[in-house]
Amino acid sequence: MEGNKTASATALYYDTRSRPGVLDPTTTPEEAGYALHTSRQQGVIPGMFHETIPTQPADYIFFRAHVLIEGKNYWTSEYRIAVGKL
Repeated sequence: MEGNKTASATALYYDTRSRPGVLDPTTTPEEAGYALHTSRQQGVIPGMFHETIPTQPADYIFFRAHVLIEGKNYWTSEYRIAVGKL
């Protein structure tokens, strides 16, 4: 992507189970299969967005960032955070 664009929606999608694989621009958040997400935000990309992920009763939380720009979905790779069981 060249230059500044407007993100019509951006959020972190997360779950206690991994959703491995590459998600392409046609993969919607519903199709990605994550059980939870942070609040959806809008704004100019590149930009900074801040969110908090509530801890879950699991050893790990798996997450990836999503942004919708001009009708296309963009996804990061999946990452994991060790949280330990509560």
